[in-house]
Amino acid sequence: MAPHIVAESVFTSSRSNPADDCSMVTLHVDGHTFAVQKALLMDASPVFNAMFSHDTKEAASKHVEVKDFDANTVVAIVACLNGHLPTSATAEEIIEMLWLADKYFMEAVTLELEAVLIKMVTVDTLFGITRYASAQSRTRLMARCVHVYCVADEVVFAPEDFDVKNALIKGMFATRL
Repeated sequence: MAPHIVAESVFTSSRSNPADDCSMVTLHVDGHTFAVQKALLMDASPVFNAMFSHDTKEAASKHVEVKDFDANTVVAIVACLNGHLPTSATAEEIIEMLWLADKYFMEAVTLELEAVLIKMVTVDTLFGITRYASAQSRTRLMARCVHVYCVADEVVFAPEDFDVKNALIKGMFATRL
């Protein structure tokens, strides 16, 4: 994903060491370190709120190691927290952002990103989006996937795509289409 923002200039403090600013914390991900407003993270995520509100190593160090995601995904999520939804991201990139938002229970971001993803459901994006919607029990997103599947002329399932077909069939019953 290539976000159209420069993380270092958008998220860093004016001080030489952002962690010295009590309103800033650093996120270390994929070999990169980004300074982010602590309140922004705490307001968006009960996980970050707990990290920084209690006697934890993250609260003491003002530093969080973000695992399982790349730097671009983290930068894109922080941009969303600042009110900048992605405009040129692929469905796969949005799904990756959703996995991060889900991990940290960022419900408001999840709802906004799912609204973006709903508009992106096509026959070409159907399988990846259906897998996410099924794994996370996202009813509105699954309903859109079912709709696209039902109106598509032909969707070809390979043997390894059985999970998608099964999820779509379950989605049909759940959405009563």
